[in-house]
Amino acid sequence: MKLQGNMSFDRVSHQAHGTPVAKMRLADLARLAGVSVATVSRSLQDSPLINRTTKSRVRQLAADNGFFLPQAGPAAVKRVTVAVMMPVREEALYAALLPGLVTAMRGLRCNLLFVPLGQSAFDDLPRALDATGADAFLFFDEREARSALAALTTHRFIVWGSGEGSYRRMAPDNFAAGQAAVRHLAQAGCRRIAYLGETEGADTTQKFMGYLTGLNEAGLAVDPSLILSSIDDVQEGFDGLFIASESQARTVPDVQTVTVGEGAERAARLSLDVHAAGRRVLSALLNRKDAADAGLEKIAYHLKCY
Repeated sequence: MKLQGNMSFDRVSHQAHGTPVAKMRLADLARLAGVSVATVSRSLQDSPLINRTTKSRVRQLAADNGFFLPQAGPAAVKRVTVAVMMPVREEALYAALLPGLVTAMRGLRCNLLFVPLGQSAFDDLPRALDATGADAFLFFDEREARSALAALTTHRFIVWGSGEGSYRRMAPDNFAAGQAAVRHLAQAGCRRIAYLGETEGADTTQKFMGYLTGLNEAGLAVDPSLILSSIDDVQEGFDGLFIASESQARTVPDVQTVTVGEGAERAARLSLDVHAAGRRVLSALLNRKDAADAGLEKIAYHLKCY
């Protein structure tokens, strides 16, 4: 039987008291061990992703049931595969992180596998993940899958997003980004600072709350007329502008702006170091303890002035 990686396993029959014994499949061994097929496969390949107790038990069961295990050596070392579970809908931030992940994988001895993620996958999530053959998983969208992810105890995974799930999450520090934008504009002398962008959403809610907090810290009143949801709403009456989404970036004459993303000319920009973020995400996935820790780790933006 040929499995992923450079090691192959031959399923052999043996005899007990002269009676042939049927060949055992990996699925049979998984049932005996009470683990998934993927865990059996990784245990037989001496994967560092499996703890010693489980690995020893699986390998002993394999030996007792006629599996031939070749000596592990340099050729048997398997590169860890991380599956990036992509939502059907695309979002700019997800796409922005991908170059960082690709760069990081080269230095962290792992492969990346990109998997389109439809809603039906959450009907039996462990089975869907096993079908990928990957060792660890990065989810880019949790809004429709929190219950399935919360119940997922057999696979190593991290969610990129600032949701509310009781599992390991990483996300840009959007609240601090909103604060930093207002602080920069206020220090530049702006007194009527507008907000351009959505006020509700996976990322924008936190940016908006940071904007409001920044106004309060600067001693500035909140003016509902300065909260703009569309680029078409941009008008006179303010001297500073925080653009919460790169997709709405534009140059506004005689107005100082801070944009999340690359933004427009003559603007200060809040940029996420996607290469550092990619390394942090993959490092945590490759570290058993880091991936198992529940909670949210925030990735900081950096303010650059042009």
